[in-house]
Amino acid sequence: MSNIWGADQNSHLLSAIIQKISGRSTASFAEEFLFHPLGIKKYIWVKDPQGVYEGGFSLSLNLEDMVKFGFLLLNERQFKSKQVVSTNWIHEARIPYKQFEPEEDRTYGYGYQLWTCEIANSNKKIEYYYANGLYGQYIFIVPKLNIMAVVKSYLQDDQSSAPKLFFEEFLRSWLDE
Repeated sequence: MSNIWGADQNSHLLSAIIQKISGRSTASFAEEFLFHPLGIKKYIWVKDPQGVYEGGFSLSLNLEDMVKFGFLLLNERQFKSKQVVSTNWIHEARIPYKQFEPEEDRTYGYGYQLWTCEIANSNKKIEYYYANGLYGQYIFIVPKLNIMAVVKSYLQDDQSSAPKLFFEEFLRSWLDE
């Protein structure tokens, strides 16, 4: 677990840096540059005891807003024909800068606040990436298949990976065709 927590600690440190450099909360920064352009008005974002918004997986959006964010990622920067972030950033965010031990038929890593995955069999492989939030919320992106899927659940920590496991089973059906 220390590898996963290291990624989340880096994200929290990034949130503290944004707050320190910008002179305002990470939530306020995100509202202006990301949430407002996407039309996101309501969210839950956990703060630490010092008042810094948690980095990593402590943001909760409603399903409609998760879809907006997912379309931004799938369309590689745009939402409703408006550029919100740079295409280059989306590509950079998907690169796994931290690799984790490969499992049976998949590998995974961590980019810029996005998890990167590849599942494969002897003939094919599918790469995808995802963002996750509180209690098993996921935004999955499969660029090669032009698929974006969102899952909003309220699972406890020991069950919160269930949506990801289900999504990977769904993708394996393409590998077996």
